[in-house]
Amino acid sequence: MLRQASKILIALGLSLSFTSYGEDLGQILGAASTQELAAIQEGRRAMLSSLTGKSTGPFVEAYVQGKWSDALKHWGAEVAGTGFSSSANGKALLGLILFANGLETTGIEQLFQVNQPASISQSLMNEWKKAAPGSAPVWKQVQIKWDPEWTKTFGVAARVRATAQQLRSKEDLKTIEQMITETVPDTAERAWLQWQLVTALAIKGEVGEAAKMLGPLMKYKVNPVSDGLMNITAARLLYKRGYLDVAANYYSQVPKSSYYWFEAQEEMGWIFIRQNKPEDVLAQTNTFMVTDFGFLVGPETYYLRGLAQLSICDYPNSVKTLMYFKDKFKGRAQQLIEVQNKGPKSVDQLIQAMNHPDLKVETAGRVVSNLPRRVLRDEKIRQLSQGFAALEREAAVVSKNFATPGEKWLGEMMASKQANIKSMVGTRVQALATKELKEIDDTLTRMQVLEVEVIQQVDSAAKRLAKAGPGEDLKPTSKKGHTGSRNKDSLTFKTKAGEVWFDELANYRVNVKQFCANGGSDNEKAN
Repeated sequence: MLRQASKILIALGLSLSFTSYGEDLGQILGAASTQELAAIQEGRRAMLSSLTGKSTGPFVEAYVQGKWSDALKHWGAEVAGTGFSSSANGKALLGLILFANGLETTGIEQLFQVNQPASISQSLMNEWKKAAPGSAPVWKQVQIKWDPEWTKTFGVAARVRATAQQLRSKEDLKTIEQMITETVPDTAERAWLQWQLVTALAIKGEVGEAAKMLGPLMKYKVNPVSDGLMNITAARLLYKRGYLDVAANYYSQVPKSSYYWFEAQEEMGWIFIRQNKPEDVLAQTNTFMVTDFGFLVGPETYYLRGLAQLSICDYPNSVKTLMYFKDKFKGRAQQLIEVQNKGPKSVDQLIQAMNHPDLKVETAGRVVSNLPRRVLRDEKIRQLSQGFAALEREAAVVSKNFATPGEKWLGEMMASKQANIKSMVGTRVQALATKELKEIDDTLTRMQVLEVEVIQQVDSAAKRLAKAGPGEDLKPTSKKGHTGSRNKDSLTFKTKAGEVWFDELANYRVNVKQFCANGGSDNEKAN
């Protein structure tokens, strides 16, 4: 199914490329008349004469007339390997020809191999400006390093699309703020930069300023950031400032269709811990105990549940949670160590999954069964996957139209670029595996502390029972917890074994009995 979808996308990509970039020079340069077109062609001839020392020949004629396919074919025979081809103007010219042939990602990345953009002919850069406007989708797919000089040609919109994901550290604050002033209000570019500013401020610890920026951003009609990410970010900022009830409200607005829903449930549980509502923690985490989401659920969720069980002195279930955690994450750690050391087994499968339009949270557990759970929402991997899909479409163009022995260099170029993206995806997955392993290790340490506390409290409770004597039971008190839907009919129906009704998740009621009748252990009372 994934392979079939890829073929459809490739076919669509081919038709779009050749519709947008045909053989007619006027389609790119916007010539309004025959006289204007003749003037443009003459200018191009003069430019090539100045750059290459040639004003005639098969390559020159093909380029001047806008016969892009012919120009690319003649490039290999006439220009490749010359001193000009390795110059700044040579790289820029080849990039433009590639772009005009529908190899847009390859063309722009070829252009950005130039280290000193100011050294490129202004006439050539003018053609680039008309061919690749800042609003072109391709800017989101390229892997490039931006020099401020490029902004003079392509504008701030292209810069935002190409580099905004790289700007999120606290050192980037001034750069982001400056770029915001250069963008148009109520545009996707402005919204994305403001989002990066929120992230950078939060990393810097300026939670209040981040919240001030996030509030208006959440109301934008044109917003490239998902509702799930917006709501969980708002909740985290409020949580840090101590506004627990309001934070819980934002956590509850993260939709179940979001990859952030699992973390929202866990983090809402920490609110209940701070509010001394262990019964609500159990209600909040019960979903993950009765429904198998694979490893989309992080390790800290189980520590949270065990902590809540300990706080109500439910020692048997607290021990069960401890054992469940050890069984579940021992094998998980071994998987991640292998990924950390060797990389993912199938980068191709991951990239296809990332680009598949029907990938949803309900089925995502299978995708991350042997991968770090955050791969599906990782912005860098998503961008790389989109870039790989673009290169696949471009490779199909090369295979169809440039398959002669003299054009073999094109196929080799495409293969090299695809291999490079796979390598970057693999490296990123390894980094995420390292991060998740640390998370498991940190949680294991907390679980071990929890285990010691359970043993101590059980021993203390046994002593209290022995001291109370036979026939003097400790009377429990009862608490009731709830979470999710407040409708009385939630989860009152039966389903067949193994079936998950995703809309009803997190709608559990939980009754707990508090057996800490004497207020905890003797040591606790002494303190």
